[in-house]
Amino acid sequence: MIEKLKKSKAGFTLVELIVVIAIIGVLAAVLVPQYIQYIEKSREGTDINAVNELFHAVEIAAATKEDLKEGTVTVTVDENNKLQWAIADTNISNELSDIYKSGNYTMKSKNGKAFSSVINVTTGGVSWGTATNDTLLKGAN
Repeated sequence: MIEKLKKSKAGFTLVELIVVIAIIGVLAAVLVPQYIQYIEKSREGTDINAVNELFHAVEIAAATKEDLKEGTVTVTVDENNKLQWAIADTNISNELSDIYKSGNYTMKSKNGKAFSSVINVTTGGVSWGTATNDTLLKGAN
């Protein structure tokens, strides 16, 4: 009886362990790039929301300005990956500064540095476009 118990102490063989490790390696090789791509899409979405917020802030400032002067708001990303905006030929800068401060947002995505946009402020409304990918921005014309 004692000999039967000694023989029944079975464990995993080295081959079985290697097969399991190989399966885990294959799964990791397939899933890790997908996970990284998912994270980057999430970061891009966060950046798009930040620019959408800036666009809507310009829209609100332009809508509340009675003596609106036409102009542009140029949105760029500096070397530190900070979202910057500059206003030319329009008188909404004070209202916009209260809502959103230039340089407060750091772009999260890898493509953040390539992003730039122009928001046109006219008496007929506010429109925008981007130099890189118009489909990224929900309000792009």
